[in-house]
Amino acid sequence: MTSQLKVDRISPATGSEIIIDGFGGGVSNLHKSFRNSNFPLPNGVWTRVLHNVNSIPNPSFSSATGVFTVGSGEGGWYYANWNCCFSSSVADKGLRATLASIRVNDQDIVKASTDSEEVGTTIITVPVTSLINLQDGDEVTLYAYGEGHSGGSADQIVGSPEAAYSSWTMFRIGDGS
Repeated sequence: MTSQLKVDRISPATGSEIIIDGFGGGVSNLHKSFRNSNFPLPNGVWTRVLHNVNSIPNPSFSSATGVFTVGSGEGGWYYANWNCCFSSSVADKGLRATLASIRVNDQDIVKASTDSEEVGTTIITVPVTSLINLQDGDEVTLYAYGEGHSGGSADQIVGSPEAAYSSWTMFRIGDGS
């Protein structure tokens, strides 16, 4: 069973008026992808992460290049979320620093990071979320950076066919301004 509420204004009991402004246009151009296997990550190098399973097929996304290209007439405000799950299986080194970035046309739009002083086998999820005003033809990509302790490997981005540990969700929520 589903319910739907369509309103332009809500009037609370106090008599004051609350105006709810939407972005206009509704949700569209939905994208969801994830890794179904681990993705090697070189130590200390920003690397484009390729999500190889397009769980909601969208012609704007290429799993071969890791690029989401905004189609003609699809520009506007987008919600973007990337849960980047880092793993170090190196028992004596672990992860020291992990960063994740959402880029538009190869420019960082939003980054998130965590500094970990844990040594040993480590799993860290770095969530990156933003509202982004995109134009037709813009290219959105995901990058990750990891550093191990004592020059150790950053190891990998976690992927699994059973669960979307490292996943990318993005959709258009309305017209840009």
